[in-house]
Amino acid sequence: MAGHGSVRRLRGVEGAVTDRVQTRDGWVQGFTVPLPQNDVRSSEQLARVMFEGAPAPVRQLLVAGWRLGLGLQLLPGTSPHSLLGWAVTSSSHDQVVLAAQSRLICAVKVVRRVGPDLVATTSVRYESIWGRGVWAVVLPFHLLIEPRLLARVVQSPGSERGARGEPHH
Repeated sequence: MAGHGSVRRLRGVEGAVTDRVQTRDGWVQGFTVPLPQNDVRSSEQLARVMFEGAPAPVRQLLVAGWRLGLGLQLLPGTSPHSLLGWAVTSSSHDQVVLAAQSRLICAVKVVRRVGPDLVATTSVRYESIWGRGVWAVVLPFHLLIEPRLLARVVQSPGSERGARGEPHH
């Protein structure tokens, strides 16, 4: 996977997120990366490049971690209503909201365009006492993988490519 030099942790975007917030009931983390000036892709298209455009072994690792590690109930296959198994709960040009849950946690990923930047935020709410412990084990992997996935978005050509980063034919 490519490096992630241009990706940085959020220190507060529109007052919504600060760097790794741990609360009694949950956790929030965000990363941001500048988009190329001529990138006109929607947030959903960018999120699809981020997750579905990752190399197959990375996608398989993500899905296995989400299903087996966190017990997330992912949707089968890929459709306009799901993104690598996460439900697309809302989508506009500037923001896509993805959700998945288990008996341990409820997770929400928000990928949005904020000015010239792409912002990816993950929020986790603990659904049980075990959720906090399991998330603590998974967290180092999340902090390693998520910025690298975000970096892939700016390395993929934007305007001449489709939602999955594939050339239009």
